[in-house]
Amino acid sequence: MCLICNHACAGILVGTLGVSGYKDAIDSIRALAKKAGKKTYTMLMGKPNPAKLANFPEVEIFVMVADPQGMILDSKEYYAPIITPYEAYMAFSGDLEWNGDYSLDFSSLQVRSVTVSQVSY
Repeated sequence: MCLICNHACAGILVGTLGVSGYKDAIDSIRALAKKAGKKTYTMLMGKPNPAKLANFPEVEIFVMVADPQGMILDSKEYYAPIITPYEAYMAFSGDLEWNGDYSLDFSSLQVRSVTVSQVSY
């Protein structure tokens, strides 16, 4: 997680539009990243692949917001790591200690506890 904290620019990959709560998750991740001093880009991409993501060399880490079946769990082929919203929340908030739990379901996360209104743009 410490490696994630050192990145200055994060890409939010939106891989779903049909799952309830995706917009809240995106807004919360964006707000957490801003609060942590990270610049973000949001990209709608159905099937990310290394060639598509290589078009964004300034992005140092990607956060994949998708249903669990659409998650990319092995990102070795990609030039930048792809993490889950759960990992992003842990890294960007700094107030959550990992207890061994792990979730691919962004709608069950505490990410929504930080709202856009808590961060000034």
